[in-house]
Amino acid sequence: MGRPIVVCVRRSFAGQAGQSLVEVALALPVLLLVLLGLADLGRAFYYTTAVASAARQGAAYAATIASPDPTTLKQKACAATGFDPSGNCGSALTASTTCDGATPPPGSVNVQVTYDLQLISGFLVNRVLPSQTLTLRACATYPSLRS
Repeated sequence: MGRPIVVCVRRSFAGQAGQSLVEVALALPVLLLVLLGLADLGRAFYYTTAVASAARQGAAYAATIASPDPTTLKQKACAATGFDPSGNCGSALTASTTCDGATPPPGSVNVQVTYDLQLISGFLVNRVLPSQTLTLRACATYPSLRS
């Protein structure tokens, strides 16, 4: 008596299991790409604030020294980011006392910090984006404290 009802239910839902699997297979890559894009956006925001902080710290250091050493300036900027507390950020982070052609006001110093952020989703969308890195740049001006 209960058997015909089970057979009728199975027949009515028989083709939908395969359809759901196809729908998931089509939608999952797009959803994963959106998720990775959101993760990259969050990382870019975090690293942007860290690079801006590094530029401010580097400018504060450069304001106290008559001619700042580029290696020490990079170490100070790297330590300010928190990426590597030992001050060794490798070639991804650069620090300089020039800001893309901007001249500091009299009695001030400029420090520019640049960081190449590797995107998580870069290898997935390699054909759309020409590069897998995002260059983050911050410039800070600080009044000179040299006497």
